[in-house]
Amino acid sequence: MKDLAFLFFLLPAMCFGQSSFTVGLNFGGKLGKIKLDNQANRSVSQGSKIKAGYSLGLDVSYPLTDKIFIRSGFGYENSRFDFQTEGVLWGNCIADALAVGETPKETNYYDEISIQSVIIPIDLGYVVWKKEGGEKIYFGIGGQYNGIFKTSIEQLVTKEGFDTLQETFDFEMNAAPFSGKLFAGLQYPLSKYQIYIEPNVKFTPNEFSLFFFSEGSSLIEPGLQIRLTF
Repeated sequence: MKDLAFLFFLLPAMCFGQSSFTVGLNFGGKLGKIKLDNQANRSVSQGSKIKAGYSLGLDVSYPLTDKIFIRSGFGYENSRFDFQTEGVLWGNCIADALAVGETPKETNYYDEISIQSVIIPIDLGYVVWKKEGGEKIYFGIGGQYNGIFKTSIEQLVTKEGFDTLQETFDFEMNAAPFSGKLFAGLQYPLSKYQIYIEPNVKFTPNEFSLFFFSEGSSLIEPGLQIRLTF
């Protein structure tokens, strides 16, 4: 595993050592949603909604042939996920409410999960169409090393008759160090630069231990990347 991670770090440097590489900036957005399994408490309402994440970075690309290119670089990525738990009745709350003849108050939890990583992507692309003026259509596959440096939850807690509480705390999870990716794109000349519009789908086998759930996972994250080369 360590040898494979080292290769991911080494390839960008190898690209910089070539004479025909192009350098670019990239930024993008993606959507994440947790798949929930094995609910441990069925007396509450739980679910996951789509949450938007983002990435930005620097990349280098090198043509292996007239049709095939390799691309790497480094960047920062924040994958975000939503999880909510509604209708929780704690035992002490029930007892206190019944003692004074009131209806027990429900507590709701709204969690925003964040996985922050330094990323090293490796992409292999194939040009299926190109025009003399510089336009190209391409597709490809790729992998990504995720150097995870922080996982956290921002939690909002609401309860009728009480102040809303909000806090952020570290959250340990089994965040995967590697991802796979499929992508396609359109390259278009823009003055002295080239702009790339690139939809993609990333596959990451993250595992989550969640409130009232034994486990959850995230796998497919669709996104859109914008690249600008010099």
